[in-house]
Amino acid sequence: YKLEGLEDEWNQVGNRRHAAYPGLEPGEYTFRVKAANNDGVWNEDGAAVHISIRPPFWQTTWFQGLVLLIIVGALSAGYRLQVRRLQARSHELEVEVAARTNELQERTREAEQRQAEIEALYQADEQLYRYLHLDQVLNALLDNALEIMQADKALLVVWDSEHTSLEVSNSRNYQEATLDLLQFTPGEGWIGAVAINGRTTVFEQEAANPVYPEIHLENESIHSSIQVPIQLETEIFGVMSVDYQQARQITNQQLRLLEALAQRTALAIENAHLYAQSQELAAMQERNRIARDLHDSVSQSLFGATMFADSAQAQIDAGQVDQAAESITKLGNAARIALGEMRLLIYELRPPLLESEGLAAALIARLETVERRAGFQLELDIQEVEGLSLEEEQQVYSIAVEALNNILKHAQAEKIRVSLDQEGSRCQLQISDDGVGFEPEKAYESGGIGIASMHERAALLGASLGFQSDPGSGTTLVLSMERQL
Repeated sequence: YKLEGLEDEWNQVGNRRHAAYPGLEPGEYTFRVKAANNDGVWNEDGAAVHISIRPPFWQTTWFQGLVLLIIVGALSAGYRLQVRRLQARSHELEVEVAARTNELQERTREAEQRQAEIEALYQADEQLYRYLHLDQVLNALLDNALEIMQADKALLVVWDSEHTSLEVSNSRNYQEATLDLLQFTPGEGWIGAVAINGRTTVFEQEAANPVYPEIHLENESIHSSIQVPIQLETEIFGVMSVDYQQARQITNQQLRLLEALAQRTALAIENAHLYAQSQELAAMQERNRIARDLHDSVSQSLFGATMFADSAQAQIDAGQVDQAAESITKLGNAARIALGEMRLLIYELRPPLLESEGLAAALIARLETVERRAGFQLELDIQEVEGLSLEEEQQVYSIAVEALNNILKHAQAEKIRVSLDQEGSRCQLQISDDGVGFEPEKAYESGGIGIASMHERAALLGASLGFQSDPGSGTTLVLSMERQL
């Protein structure tokens, strides 16, 4: 027998009359049997039976199709769900990225703004601390306030010397007629109140304030204003008003920036006060030194001349003509010495040419009047320089005069070379001689030949001062400084 659909070969079973096919898979089969009689003759046609085994429902095509459809649907639903989740997550990430980007941009803007504010304050510091006189400092304050705050006008009201009344000190873009009419009473109005309480105030025209000077608003068309106190260490110096002709929203950051500018200005004002005091002290010391020089040198020379004159008169009365002539010669020498010393003292003071013609002309006049008349050979290369205030020119001139006086008194020189030039922002003064020279280190230690005084003046200029000298090889002084053009 064999089961077609499962077997290809016949099973030889002899006399066994049964067949077993356990675990047949569902499908169509044909069971065939053939046999032989006792004579060994086979019935080749045999017998056959068709067997159909139906699969369980879970193995049917429709069920598998349904399962497949369910699986595909589930996968599709899962995919769509996952896509929606990814889309939702992507949207969340986009929102988060946008928020963080906005935050980063805001922080970047704040950092850039802080950087711009720091740079603005650095520039303000450079201008404020560049000046040594109070009026220059206050003008620089208003210029920087207008630029930093993008304001239309600015006004500075300060206390008088007795600290009893307020008066306008400096202004920008105000009409002269308005300034003549403005009056401020301590404790009254916005500015008057700030001058007393020392608190920054933001003013808008819509706010009711009947004691605020109406002329301040009407003539100048001011709609918004900020009043910032300038607080020194022990007292309020005054109030700065920064004004706008249009309504303006003032941020806290702008207020902090303006207050920082006022604080820096307070330091510059203190420096200006200290400089004024040092100038007064220096002027007093200079007057005392000149008085000593008059007493020690010129007075002695004049006293000697007087003695020679008296001696000559006595010798003439006694008929001693030759001796009288000798005394008269000594009298002339003493008078010339006194005249030279007086000329030196005069040129140590500020010459009129320094104010009218400038540093170069004053130096040339000094050299032509004193050194050339004293017999020195001069080599001059003196150019006009820019960027120096009158006070700075005075300091440079004083250093040059001190150096030239040292040459006259100590160098035993024949030639003097003076150069003053400017290359870009660098100014340089150089004075050389061919005299006996000196040892700079010993001179520094002893404080001799005015070196300490010259270094003090150079420090006030923010300049470098150096000497190149050796005994017997002359001396070169170099003063170098940087100045904004």
